[in-house]
Amino acid sequence: MSQTASALLIVASVAAFFLASAIWMLFLDSHVDVSGRILLSEKGLDPARRLRIEGEFSPVPHGHHVWLAFEIRDLLFPVEPELHASGGRFSQEIGPETPNEAYSLALVLVGAKGQRAIEYWLLEGSLGEGFPGFDRIPGASELDRVPGPLLGRDSKDARVETRLAPPS
Repeated sequence: MSQTASALLIVASVAAFFLASAIWMLFLDSHVDVSGRILLSEKGLDPARRLRIEGEFSPVPHGHHVWLAFEIRDLLFPVEPELHASGGRFSQEIGPETPNEAYSLALVLVGAKGQRAIEYWLLEGSLGEGFPGFDRIPGASELDRVPGPLLGRDSKDARVETRLAPPS
């Protein structure tokens, strides 16, 4: 086989690999059938204690992730850590990082793009860049929402930073 034919075969193989990878990423970020809901009790909303969030969601396919997020003034702020269900249920306590103004809670499902965006957001914030809110999380779909206004501790009108999510 000539050198030119070998080079063309290598280029074609690499192009096929990248095409298959792109199609696979689109598949991973496509809509999947996952359901979930947030379950709040009155004692879970006591501002004198840690905020306790419980809920449930159906099995999450490989490559997808579920996050709890505060929504403040139409911006989303994911809550660390990522949610994992045990027997279909989850429980998470949120301490001093509870928002100081009215908020809603959202349960969101993300694919690979959304997961990378949230991980980058957490990394950037931990490096001192701040935690501006997402106008939308790439590829995210909302599983449930507890509509606001839920009142955070020491409610006041604080400025909310804005970060536009990259196009999906």
